[in-house]
Amino acid sequence: MQFENLEEIAKQTRIEIIEMIKEAASGHPGGSLSCVEILVYLYSHKMKENDCFHLSKGHAAPTLYSMLARKGYFTKENLKYFRKLEVPEGFVKLEGHPSYEKTPGVIGSSGSLGQGLSYAVGLALANKLDDNDNKVFFLMGDGESQEGMVKEAMESAVHFYRQGRLRNLIGFIDCNKLQLDGSVKDIMGVAPLASKWREYGWHVQEIDGHMFEEIDCAVSNAEKQDAPAIIVANTVKGKGVPFMEKDYRFHGAATKEQCDLALLYFNDPTIQFIKLEMDGKKFCCKICDGGNILRRFEAAEDLEAMIANLKNKNFRLVNIDFKDDVYKKISENFKQ
Repeated sequence: MQFENLEEIAKQTRIEIIEMIKEAASGHPGGSLSCVEILVYLYSHKMKENDCFHLSKGHAAPTLYSMLARKGYFTKENLKYFRKLEVPEGFVKLEGHPSYEKTPGVIGSSGSLGQGLSYAVGLALANKLDDNDNKVFFLMGDGESQEGMVKEAMESAVHFYRQGRLRNLIGFIDCNKLQLDGSVKDIMGVAPLASKWREYGWHVQEIDGHMFEEIDCAVSNAEKQDAPAIIVANTVKGKGVPFMEKDYRFHGAATKEQCDLALLYFNDPTIQFIKLEMDGKKFCCKICDGGNILRRFEAAEDLEAMIANLKNKNFRLVNIDFKDDVYKKISENFKQ
């Protein structure tokens, strides 16, 4: 398989993302996990020495830091200082959103959503002034597309391209369909993204953002076009961690317990989980941890729980009476 090595890098990157967020006790797991394949492809396969990448959705900083460590800008050991106010001598600061001044390999600070496309356009303009053919890649989010200045940058890129002042600009939209407070379509819909960008004069492609073959084909095609190019990558927020996937509540938070469970899953994907909800709060436990569930919720009279078999994606809702033997009751429902 052509991209088998990239699949392995992607798996290790997801582990590093969760380890960083666990160590920092803060961070953004959902959007960091959804863009892994895109960054792995660019940094481990596509980009040449003088090509550059700008992360507009700065909250996905853990994914970028994993890539920069792999490229040798700093050591893997440095990742454990993600979001730390103080770092030991010899280590660099890895802020919650990338900082040009503090982190080697970061070509532009980001975090204020909507600004990254303008920054990438500026980089491409500078390349043309310097008369070089270096490529500028950028990544933004679908929720970020709600920002008004994105439309201005979409227009300016095409305008400068048609004047011959800009070349080699290729972007990705991490279209995971969720943002901090819920679904993009409910908060401020941006669909249909592809047709909107096309109307502004961009070359547009839609792909599965987790498939290296599709990413590679799209980038190769974009390089041949006589226009700035955008690739709408359909992704899954929280990709790779079953209980985080497609759940907006993991946009900007994950507890130490949840990170531990995710790391257990990476080590053994056959682990079976249950999802518990009480008073609007979500908890996850391994199916074999019934005793721990009982101790944690011993004051609860009943609880709605979702039993999940990760192998066959079989879900059902059951009511659990915590006065009974929790583990026994969960196990019985799971086997039905």
